[in-house]
Amino acid sequence: METKQNPTGWGGRFLQALPAAAAPVWTFLFFSPLETVMLNAASFRFSAAGVMPFLAAVSLGATAVLAAGAALLRGRAGRLALTFLTALGLGLYVQGNFLNGVTPPLNDNPVAWTALGSDMLVNGLLWAAMLLLPFLLLLRRARQAWKPAVVAVPLLLLVMQAAGFVSVALRPASHREDGYAGYADFTDYSPEKNVLVFMLDRLDDEYIRAAEEADPGCFEALDGFTRYDNAVAQFSHTRNGMNFLLTNYDRTLFRESADDFFYHSWEDGEKHLLRDLKEGGYTADLYGNISSLLGKNYAEFAPLMHNLLLGTGHVDRGMLLERMMSLSAYRTLPLALKASFYRPVGEYSQVFPAETNYEIDETVYDRRMAEMTVNPDARYFKFYEFRGAHDPQVLNRDGTLSETRTDEVTQTLGCFAILKRAFARMKEAGVYRNTAILILADHAAMIDDYIPLPAPARIGLFYKPAGA
Repeated sequence: METKQNPTGWGGRFLQALPAAAAPVWTFLFFSPLETVMLNAASFRFSAAGVMPFLAAVSLGATAVLAAGAALLRGRAGRLALTFLTALGLGLYVQGNFLNGVTPPLNDNPVAWTALGSDMLVNGLLWAAMLLLPFLLLLRRARQAWKPAVVAVPLLLLVMQAAGFVSVALRPASHREDGYAGYADFTDYSPEKNVLVFMLDRLDDEYIRAAEEADPGCFEALDGFTRYDNAVAQFSHTRNGMNFLLTNYDRTLFRESADDFFYHSWEDGEKHLLRDLKEGGYTADLYGNISSLLGKNYAEFAPLMHNLLLGTGHVDRGMLLERMMSLSAYRTLPLALKASFYRPVGEYSQVFPAETNYEIDETVYDRRMAEMTVNPDARYFKFYEFRGAHDPQVLNRDGTLSETRTDEVTQTLGCFAILKRAFARMKEAGVYRNTAILILADHAAMIDDYIPLPAPARIGLFYKPAGA
């Protein structure tokens, strides 16, 4: 008598597909982006803990949907689907953790992707091997090895990533407080007492000179300003340079964690700029990356920094998911595909509704200056972190957004066009004359972190005292 084995029902196939579906989904949507955020906590304007529940919920849902879809396939089609999911999970894990040695860092600088052609070829061959290995087991009809493999391999990948995730999460440097700079008082000024600092990132003196050559009259409208051509920055990166402009502190640099360093910089001796400003009757607003400005313990600064908002703020979940998927793609996909996901590192933090959390974008200031408010009962100290000549260069000479990438000199001319329009508006409102204004850079142009500078790295520096 011939007997026929009953095929596994949908429920059984769903349970069998869960590990194979979970490995690529949780690697791509949860472990990879959150580990990247934790390992680079200072570069993001939200914490991993703040977005973890949302990404976990999305990963759970995606795993269930993918497993349900795979369970609809029977026989050979079902086996091919589980094999592909297992191979994909393996490839994403190996790439994200072991094969990014030549991947360019997300530091906003241009990348010569064509120079990585040989690396892309080697990386592609490794990916081909990882994707083909599970299929070879299936094609050789090694069912005894294949069936446990499509369960054990995905589970092993998940366990290893969970262990690594916990290890990273336990590091103190992996955590940052939820807080951000808002737009409070953004274009509010006093008719009598204003101190304005415009920090233009990478405003190298060479760009100033080149801008003058390209447009000889570009700085003539800066009434009352004195230009200094012998200023040298203390640091060569924004995090240290921006904080130093406000605190003049570098004593414990590299002797403690970055957050501790930035926090302690405000308490060096008896001086404390924000506290002194408050005691002098000034409202202080710092528009920039507060993890670099303040370090930690944001709640202590809340009474001193008027535009500081505690908590994560309202996150646009659609934007968050898109940014995290793009970030994960840059880490886990083959080298040949990474160029499509290379974007300015600051864009990965743009997960908030437009113009709620401060974003480094001079064009927002340009637009909002049309609604400038004069408050006769206030005194203001304002520090603005602008893109300046930093990548990506997106401004035309007149300060409008370009449809194509420009260059450092054009970007510099565009920044000053925006500032000149702002100063003209201040003059109309009777604010300009009694306002002290400083335009400077955090550091000069980036050359190299390892070779000596060929010449002094001078920064642009313009100063207008009140009354001028």
